[in-house]
This record gives sequence, C-alpha cells and structure tokens, in this order.
Amino acid sequence: MGTWEAPREVLMQGIAAALEDELNVPGPRFWGGVYPRPVAVSRLFRHPYQVPDTPHLIVVQDDGSQIAPIGHDFDDPATIYEDRFRFIVYAYVDGDDIDTPSKWLERVNLDCKRVLKRAVAVGGALEGLAANLRFLDEAVDFHDTRAAGSIPCLVQLRYPLGPDLELP
Repeated sequence: MGTWEAPREVLMQGIAAALEDELNVPGPRFWGGVYPRPVAVSRLFRHPYQVPDTPHLIVVQDDGSQIAPIGHDFDDPATIYEDRFRFIVYAYVDGDDIDTPSKWLERVNLDCKRVLKRAVAVGGALEGLAANLRFLDEAVDFHDTRAAGSIPCLVQLRYPLGPDLELP
C-alpha cells in the first residue's frame, strides 16, 4: 500500500485553505463591509494576545473525536469504521471606534460558518471527504478591545477504513 496523509489532516488543511481563500476575496462581505485587514488563518494555536493582527483564525482538532465500527461487530473481518471528527476554529478580533469586538466576532463567526458549509456541500472543496457538518457549543471571551471566540464543529469523514484501520 502506498503512503497517504491522514484524512483528518487533509480536512483541516482544506478548511484552513477555504477560510483563507474565501474570507480574503476583495469586496464587501455579507454585512456590506470589509475586514479591516486580510484575515490570517493558521494551523498553529496561539493565545489571543500572541497574535499581533486580527482578524486571525486558527484551525485545530478538538477533543471528542471518535472512530467507531459501523454495520458489523468488532470481530468481523468485514468491519468498516466511520470517523466522527471534531475540529475547532478559534477566531480573534479587535474592536475599533465604530464597531465593538462583539460585533466583529459575530461577523467573523457567521462568515466562517458560511464558508465551512459551502466547503462540504455538493461542489465544495471538501465534497466527498466530509459530510454532516454540525456546529457545536461556542465559547467567547472578551478583554479590552479584543474578543476571542471558538467555533467547535463535528463532521463525519467519508473514507473507508478496514478492520486494521487502513485504507483498502
């Protein structure tokens, strides 16, 4: 069998690329305005005050993922597994003299969700790899003029895993 990248990693790379590409398209966003600077997207976790410029997004795996058998018993050599993968998008934004950090956070939050839904939809960049995207309980935190929010997600990855957790 040849080498292949872990499907979860492929998904996170695709999510990061989709967010960076779509959120930095020139022109107005859904609220009619534009971001104050290009949206940075990273795969390396940083705390809000380690990030010099916002908006800044971070895409990493989250707790609670599960690979579980479907359709057969564990001892059956025909057992197929499904991967219910949790990832999280952290969003850091700054407020300004006109718009509060809360307003910027909600704009980025909804913009991210729209991009993620399009990415896994028919014709999207991740079509065929991921399905059943769900947004889970969010968290927010505010410090002075900076806001930090999290967008936890659950997705079902679509790839065949045989009894040895290898691609057939």
